[in-house]
Amino acid sequence: MDKKGFLALTMGLMIVLSAGASAKKILFYEVGTGGDYTIEAGYSSFKQELQSRGHDVASITQQGSLTKEKLQAYDVLVIPELGKEFTIEDISALLWFVMQKGGGLFISGGRPESANKLTIPFGTTIDTGLLKDITSPLKDDPSTNNFLITQFPSEDEYRVLRQGVNRVGFYQGSGMFLSGNAHCIASGDSDTFSDTGSFATESKPCVASAVLFGNGLVFILSDADMLSNKNIDSYDNKVFGLNIMDWISMTRELPTPGNTTQEIGVIIAALNLENKRLQAQVEQVTKEKNYMEDMVSSLNSQLTDATDRIMQMENERIGPLTKTNWVVVGFGFCILGAAIIISRKKEKAPPQETSELSYELGEELGDLGDLKAPKK
Repeated sequence: MDKKGFLALTMGLMIVLSAGASAKKILFYEVGTGGDYTIEAGYSSFKQELQSRGHDVASITQQGSLTKEKLQAYDVLVIPELGKEFTIEDISALLWFVMQKGGGLFISGGRPESANKLTIPFGTTIDTGLLKDITSPLKDDPSTNNFLITQFPSEDEYRVLRQGVNRVGFYQGSGMFLSGNAHCIASGDSDTFSDTGSFATESKPCVASAVLFGNGLVFILSDADMLSNKNIDSYDNKVFGLNIMDWISMTRELPTPGNTTQEIGVIIAALNLENKRLQAQVEQVTKEKNYMEDMVSSLNSQLTDATDRIMQMENERIGPLTKTNWVVVGFGFCILGAAIIISRKKEKAPPQETSELSYELGEELGDLGDLKAPKK
């Protein structure tokens, strides 16, 4: 690399490092999209997750062509379950948005015959058949068209996409043929195949692709149901979806386009994004630490109060009992002692005997009582 190229690369990296994973303006293009994939219905949970991260989320629902004017105010464009036939004007505006403005584009699902008009310029062609896998079933789901995806890339420039993702659910999607600079981000395993024969076993068909295109980033997923309300909380689907949005949101304003420069720029941007994630985690841990310290302080205060009360109670005791208890016990002992003394005195007193004289006198008095009084 010559001095001029090195200078351009350095400037580019400085711009990338100064940019961050700040809040973005995200536009969902919903013209021709079914209710299951709109941000007010089937994609509402995904919308809420994005808003909780500080992003502005809007949508286009009215018929009409995409234009530079409509896209100018946004950083990311999401097209879920593409159902509309795009015109040359639409595609021209999209290419400008990605290549020149440096916007992020996320295409999720859609009929291959319609979607391929958009995806082919980005090196991805979606097959018309559905993929099947009989060895990686979803929990409580017997369908072979719904299965787990566990194959993800190892390249550094795509590390953001796989962070925290071990497996995602895949729901009746198709395989992809890649060309140009498109990279496979997620794929089936050796037992995954297509019902049309386009992908045989051992082919490990790709189901998600990513490409650095001009000044922008493009991500294509052949399954729109993965991020719908009914599936977003399953497996690592939500994490994967948010990773995709983080990746295509990375600012890449490099002064001289070129594969090497772009890839290094994306790697640096990814590291910068991870750094911000770590900072957010540190802030969260710090908040939890402060909360725990407050709890410990409160418990220590309660413990001190309890100790003081115990000491106060102990000061009122003589031995194991309080003063009042000792008075009651002492009074009880006095009563018990008095009772013992009285009992012993009774035991020592001599028994009383009736004298013979008193016996005889009693008999005589009894006889006198039987005499009748004389008549007057």
